[in-house]
Amino acid sequence: MSLRVLAKKIFIFWKRNNNKILILKIVRRILRIDFNYSLSIVSPHNQFLFNRHFVSKILLHPGEEYVDHFFGYENIPRNIPMWYREEYLVELSDVVIDTNSGIVFVNHENPISILESSNILPIEVSDYLRPRSPKKLEEGTWAVLSSRSFAHWLLQDVPRFLRLLEQERNLQIAIANDAPRYVKDMLKLCGIEPHLCTPTLRAANFAFISTQYAVGTASLRDIQTLRVFQDRRLESYRNRHKVGKGHRFEKIFVSRLFSNRTLPNEERLVEKARSTGFEVFYPEKMSLAEQIMIFEEAKVICATHGAGMANLVWAKKCRIIFEIYNDNFQTETYRMLAKRLNIAYSRVHYLDALDAHDIWID
Repeated sequence: MSLRVLAKKIFIFWKRNNNKILILKIVRRILRIDFNYSLSIVSPHNQFLFNRHFVSKILLHPGEEYVDHFFGYENIPRNIPMWYREEYLVELSDVVIDTNSGIVFVNHENPISILESSNILPIEVSDYLRPRSPKKLEEGTWAVLSSRSFAHWLLQDVPRFLRLLEQERNLQIAIANDAPRYVKDMLKLCGIEPHLCTPTLRAANFAFISTQYAVGTASLRDIQTLRVFQDRRLESYRNRHKVGKGHRFEKIFVSRLFSNRTLPNEERLVEKARSTGFEVFYPEKMSLAEQIMIFEEAKVICATHGAGMANLVWAKKCRIIFEIYNDNFQTETYRMLAKRLNIAYSRVHYLDALDAHDIWID
């Protein structure tokens, strides 16, 4: 086997298995870079962090507990309690922010990361490489809209960012220099031009909404925030761009055909969907505004498991959603989201989906 073929196989294996964290661990060990686990600015355990970087903390919402009741995979009743901690408006001074992940770093010589601004689990934070600290200190108060994976970004980062804008009117906004389209689209819908595009930001003052809860699970408060945004901003967008309410497809199929995690029979599922009256959509090829308008009008949604399903939060007329999954990705996220939106939910394995008459015959 030639070196070129071997290198290609290694690259394909790495890409398919998404081993970026593993690569980071190897590089970190070679360079002898160590991180402490993330600390909470809400109840800091490091006096240096508290005295040097803490400016203010204002309680916005008390902690809440929700219990989701539904039937599990084997049609067995399940109760899943979810605890959402107190939500604070926090301001820090002289910190470095990774604009892609939203993680905040302090104490540059032995960096410590602060968890709540991005809501990433501590074990993930500890594996990040040390960000390069910009020499320039950006004056004023800053906020960052992260560029995380679409589902976590939409269901958790965006609601807190929108609530932050309501609390702080004169913020300067920074995003990653390679921020994906949906990040830029969100700012456009808010009528905001980013003040800075940079991989890392050293801010004289940094504000964010701090809270911790299960990754990927939207609270009722988050859902309400997104719905208010939808009602206010979408109509304004339509008027500004002279877009009519023409995106009315009652049955939509959300495909991951162009994703790295596409299903083995995705093409056949797309053909089946089209032949049974579904309009097929590829969220990664659409603007955020288009995604909102499409989901807002749909009555039946069929989707292969993936980040695009987070758009369910925009659905106002949907009566049922079908989730097509494979064995590698089984989560309760969208079942719980559908429950909180009062939408009937059904899931089917991709090997059984082509013959699932409940989906295709309506």
